[in-house]
Amino acid sequence: MTTPKTKILIVDDNIDNIDVLEELLEDDYFLGIAQSGEECLEKAHEFKEDIILLDVMMPGIDGHTVCQQLRENPDFLSTKILMISAKARSEEILKGYTSGADDYIVKPFEKNEVRAKIDVYSKIVNVEKSNKEKIEILTQLAQNLQDPLQEIKTYAQNLQENTSLEGTHKEYLTHIIEKANLLENLAKEIH
Repeated sequence: MTTPKTKILIVDDNIDNIDVLEELLEDDYFLGIAQSGEECLEKAHEFKEDIILLDVMMPGIDGHTVCQQLRENPDFLSTKILMISAKARSEEILKGYTSGADDYIVKPFEKNEVRAKIDVYSKIVNVEKSNKEKIEILTQLAQNLQDPLQEIKTYAQNLQENTSLEGTHKEYLTHIIEKANLLENLAKEIH
């Protein structure tokens, strides 16, 4: 099974910046474009990106506000947001992080650095998706095990109580009930 391409939404009001980022990323990533904060907020719901490259200084809604609004929505809590700005002072960078950004890239940026950061965040996204899928599978498995385990336990208890089994056979039923209880408790912990 191949991993689907990571989806990146590039948000910038400057077409030259968009062109540079597209050229850098288009071969390995699935890209979407928004040229304003408003357009980003609209597109984010339909594009369902994994990573957003978000310009800070845009007319209308700026990048900080966009980032805060995205972070207020549970659908975007795991989306990686990388702010891009010519503002390089530490207070500006800290403002990006307090807005909810995962990283901050200063313009003019080094292409190799941007690409390296995107590659790292893409790997993180893929690991998080894989872990989420595993948890969903385990949860489903735990739910599906509960009824059969309860039946096994009930049948074993009925046999133990209503038969004249002795010795090894009675011991086997006791082990079956113990193991069913153990599996039932494990399933409850996973669920």
